[in-house]
Amino acid sequence: MRILAILIILTSILLPSSAMAAPFSVSPLDKSRELLGSIFGNNMGSVYLGGAPNPALSRMFELFNVVVITIGTIIVTHIGVISTINTAQEGKTMGRKGNFWIPLRATLGMLLIVPTPSSGYSIVQTTVMWLILQGVGAADQIWNGILADLGSGLAVAAAIQKPKDDLHPVFMSLANEGDILTRNLLRSAVCMVTVKNIGTRYARGSSDYRHSDIARYGPSVNKYMIDEPDIHVSPEQVSYSGNMYIGVRGVESYADICGKYFISTTVNREEWEQPEYVNQSILQKKAYEIFRTKKDALEIMFAGLVPLAEQIVAETALPRGANGRLRKRVGPESMQPPGYKNHGVKIYTEYLMKLVKPQYVNDIQEIVRVGQRNGWISAGSFYFALNHVPDKLKFFDDVMVAPLYSDIPSCNDPDDCTTHYPEHSTELSGKLRNAIPMSEHTFVATKLWDAEVYLEYDNRTVDETIVRELKRQPGAKESALQRDVTTLFSKAIAEKNLDPMIAQGMFGAQLMKESEDLWKNELHAQQALVSRASDSSTAISQELRELINAATNKGATFLTVYGIIWICGATMAIYIPLIPYMMFTVAVLGWFLLVIEAIVAAPILALSFILPTGEELGKIMQGLMLLLNIVLRPTLMLFGFVLASRLYKAIVQLVNFSMLGNFSNISMHESLFASVAVICLYVMFIMALSNKCFALIYALPDKVLRWMGGQAEHTDASQELQQAKGVMTKGGETVNKISTGFAETGFDRLHKAVKHKDDDPARRGR
Repeated sequence: MRILAILIILTSILLPSSAMAAPFSVSPLDKSRELLGSIFGNNMGSVYLGGAPNPALSRMFELFNVVVITIGTIIVTHIGVISTINTAQEGKTMGRKGNFWIPLRATLGMLLIVPTPSSGYSIVQTTVMWLILQGVGAADQIWNGILADLGSGLAVAAAIQKPKDDLHPVFMSLANEGDILTRNLLRSAVCMVTVKNIGTRYARGSSDYRHSDIARYGPSVNKYMIDEPDIHVSPEQVSYSGNMYIGVRGVESYADICGKYFISTTVNREEWEQPEYVNQSILQKKAYEIFRTKKDALEIMFAGLVPLAEQIVAETALPRGANGRLRKRVGPESMQPPGYKNHGVKIYTEYLMKLVKPQYVNDIQEIVRVGQRNGWISAGSFYFALNHVPDKLKFFDDVMVAPLYSDIPSCNDPDDCTTHYPEHSTELSGKLRNAIPMSEHTFVATKLWDAEVYLEYDNRTVDETIVRELKRQPGAKESALQRDVTTLFSKAIAEKNLDPMIAQGMFGAQLMKESEDLWKNELHAQQALVSRASDSSTAISQELRELINAATNKGATFLTVYGIIWICGATMAIYIPLIPYMMFTVAVLGWFLLVIEAIVAAPILALSFILPTGEELGKIMQGLMLLLNIVLRPTLMLFGFVLASRLYKAIVQLVNFSMLGNFSNISMHESLFASVAVICLYVMFIMALSNKCFALIYALPDKVLRWMGGQAEHTDASQELQQAKGVMTKGGETVNKISTGFAETGFDRLHKAVKHKDDDPARRGR
């Protein structure tokens, strides 16, 4: 930190030449630079900001700097007098407590406060602004990289989604290959666990077995890979290949005793939409990325299947028949433990699905150009662009090339694999049969059979029951509102091909439309009764009275409920989707406030450098930490924005998966408005979570410098968002009052019409 302080001071003194060689350049069109210029004027010393000149403010700072120089002069004079007295009294330059840093700091500090020509700002203020612009330039570089990926069809904030159509050829191919690989990997895992068990047993047994190969090498069976893959490079394509083994490294007879998986990748230059811009480095990097992704997918799939293999070998997986073997589950229930098969397939498809090919998306290019022109400060308005998922995903051809496999142990004959028959020696396939003693064949065979049964009948998926109970909730008193809202809600939470905020916005808009349609229907029905009562030439019939009473009893209540639903819909469709933008904008405001504080405090920072202390850098360290926070804040805000988007997706998935399961245990069958309460609770919960997630935009730059000894800043945006929410809520309440006001007016007209007819003697006599 001391070195950083010295560099900042030297940079201040040599600023004009340093500014010409800035490590991060900022475009003159950058919006944050332009806004800084509108605050401080079009230039600050040799640092150009843009905007209109502000001579009055420059004059203010010039006078302020004169005041600070005067104070600094007094301090330097005090230092000189005290140093002279201490030198005379103690016979040592500056006395025993003095050191050479004090006069050096005093000289440099006074130089920092000197105003720069033609602007009124001091050298230290100019330096602080130059450093702030370096932070802007660094953030712009990251932002331009994000936009470049977005322009090529990839967005850092958006996950690669499963295609909307389950029959998408790429998805089908990956799912089929994932299913086959899961089956083979489970066999390999069961083989590995059983061979380890046999080897450990033999190693601890009698002396006849203790020195056998199975005792020596069996406990060492594991998953491993050759350290470096083979690579073949040509001008038009790059290939990587390597093997994953389930066996004993370095022992030829046991090297792949439980299977071998050959992973290969070949990427051609022609696969890019603009191959002329693809150099050898890009080609090689992409080929290795695909190879590594396939390797990682296999390793994670295998690691996830080992716990299941251990339960199968220990015979704790259920259900089991009279012979002790796994049997088919009766009914919709799955095997226990459930879900391993589909989880393996999901890992493979999701890992390979992220290898989409960059593509030029026409409708996003103008958005990218606007973002690049305005710089990092425009990121708040890019939530939906950064979460855009192309309708058509394009993949590298090699993504569909699955790893090859060989020597996978299996046992598929019920006669030989379901019962322990030591005399059988042909039930096992591959190298495993020759590697283990014959007396152990059926021990391994029965476990491999159980693996086959498990894979055949484990049909549970993670998401299949997410809305099943909710759909069954409405009972005999189900209303049109309850039915429609429940249907909309079920569709919204089951949506997996859209960003959750986009899906929630669509759900909210549908809620608003549904409530408005039902509100209008009630008003039309009410108007029809008013017309019927008014036009009747006779007294009100009993049937009409019953209709009027029924409409009166339910009308005001239902119209109020429609208003509540409308407010919930407006919250989902308008307020929540604007939270990222509002949070980012308020965080930008916090950054501007800190910049203003830093510019005003910069001369004071120079004074703290002058103050006579025994420390080499005086009292400047705390100020430098604050300055470092301001410089890094734009970059950290971008990270907070992107990570908050990903966090929001994750937390909404958790809510949709788990919260609705809790709703299924709440009795709502006899309530007309239970679904309304569910919607309101869900909306309020999601709104609270979205505020918490996107608080990361300002919380990350506020707190990250604590890791190097700094203090947390406080730029909390919750108060501003609470005020915005309050205004929107008042607007919703106004809409509710208007809608119920229409109803009250209509019912009043209806009862007046009835009373008028009842009081009319001529009509009573008819």
